[in-house]
Amino acid sequence: FSSLCHVHRDISTTRYYMLSDKTKNLLGSLKESVNAIAFFQQGHELADDVRNLLKEYGYEAEKMGQSKFKVEIVDPDRDLAHTRELKQKYDLADPNVIVFESGGRKKYVEAKELVDFAINMKKTGGIERKNIAFKGEQVFSSAIQNVTQASQPVVYFLSGHGEREINDYNRHSGYSSIARVLR
Repeated sequence: FSSLCHVHRDISTTRYYMLSDKTKNLLGSLKESVNAIAFFQQGHELADDVRNLLKEYGYEAEKMGQSKFKVEIVDPDRDLAHTRELKQKYDLADPNVIVFESGGRKKYVEAKELVDFAINMKKTGGIERKNIAFKGEQVFSSAIQNVTQASQPVVYFLSGHGEREINDYNRHSGYSSIARVLR
């Protein structure tokens, strides 16, 4: 008998789940263990994308010999006891969230952060929300960086001398959108 080897290849034309070199370098450079725990209901519109992308992260880390990245996928509707235990541990209220954890630091990624969407008015008067871009890799890699950084960067805004306000929602004079992105 010859030994069997596992071959993993993305043959899709879009390379939807193929990780960038930057993400691969991030996974290869991990010095601390990182746990990614996804609490996604099976019927959620992003569940398959989240699961597949996290599996790709896990596969890449394993391929590099990197045992510091662990993925756990929990269906909160099926694994009730384990979900209850993890909800208490991570202080979760709602499903459809991914928790990245390393060295006591946690980063929570909600489903709404994973997509860009467009809102269209229907002829019947209703509103239609359409997902236009899945940005899971950017968000997941950012979360991994966030929990593995030794110190958090600090951003200061000055006020009182005519500077723009971070709570001003005016498109032309406010910085609220910049503050939201930084948060």
